[in-house]
Amino acid sequence: MTLEYLEYLSNKSPAPEQLVIMLHGYGSNASDLISLAPELAEYLPHAHFISPNAPHLFEGGGAAFQWFSLTQRDDEFMTKGARAAEKILNSFIDEQAAKFKLTPSQVVLLGFSQGTMMSLHTALRRETSVRAVLGYSGMLLSPHLLKNEIKSSPSIMLVHGAEDQVLPASMMTLAQHTLNDLNVECKTLLRQKLGHGIDMEGIISGGKFLQGMFSK
Repeated sequence: MTLEYLEYLSNKSPAPEQLVIMLHGYGSNASDLISLAPELAEYLPHAHFISPNAPHLFEGGGAAFQWFSLTQRDDEFMTKGARAAEKILNSFIDEQAAKFKLTPSQVVLLGFSQGTMMSLHTALRRETSVRAVLGYSGMLLSPHLLKNEIKSSPSIMLVHGAEDQVLPASMMTLAQHTLNDLNVECKTLLRQKLGHGIDMEGIISGGKFLQGMFSK
């Protein structure tokens, strides 16, 4: 399956040195996160930003997409959906990296909500690790399964609103504890007075995190 996508490349580099793949949330589309690219490019001026539409039409209708169904919200059902989408996403990651002559170590997955779920689920199970995951307002699916399935340990930063009514901030804490127990570096940022969304401080902190990943 070929995913349609939007892209952004700053004019500061003739060829990209990093690839940031931006995964939108449930019931959204590629245009949602690509709008963050100009701000993040201030921290990664030589990066190419790509935001694909998720592979499935949104079950709620409209010009929207989903990575997997949420007609049921239990971990088993969602993880089954993520596993199916993981194959599509991995192919997309590898195809886009090869297109720009980049290695997975030059790739970042950035997600929001369901896109964060997909970023974490996929990145931690890849045979060849991406460099980092920057996840906003998401969760780690089926954390109890990860010990036996983890194959990669990318650097991770999770950002969450303290007032999130869709996915409570406790999901970020659970993910961090699970990842740290498996020796995966995971930084977190809790944003006070923020609901299910991304604010400017989250963008700035995320940008600095990514900048640090490629300045080592």
